[in-house]
Amino acid sequence: MQSNSYGKEIIDRMLTVNEVAHLLHVHPGTVRRWEKQGQLKSYRLGPKGIIRFKSEDVSDFINLVKKSWDRDEDGVLASRNWRLQT
Repeated sequence: MQSNSYGKEIIDRMLTVNEVAHLLHVHPGTVRRWEKQGQLKSYRLGPKGIIRFKSEDVSDFINLVKKSWDRDEDGVLASRNWRLQT
């Protein structure tokens, strides 16, 4: 059986582009585009500048997107323009 600290370690560690794409159900290229546009906060690590994301930043991004969705008069979800203003 795994301890609670193991679960916390997974949550606290930084996420890769592919992991974020999987969480958000989008293509990795979309995550890279959002990162490049400044919509999704990222960190560049090491001499190669690999991209990593903090789970709390991904959570903030998800909450921002959720707030940008409205229900139309029929109760159907309809997106608004949720792109961050840069």
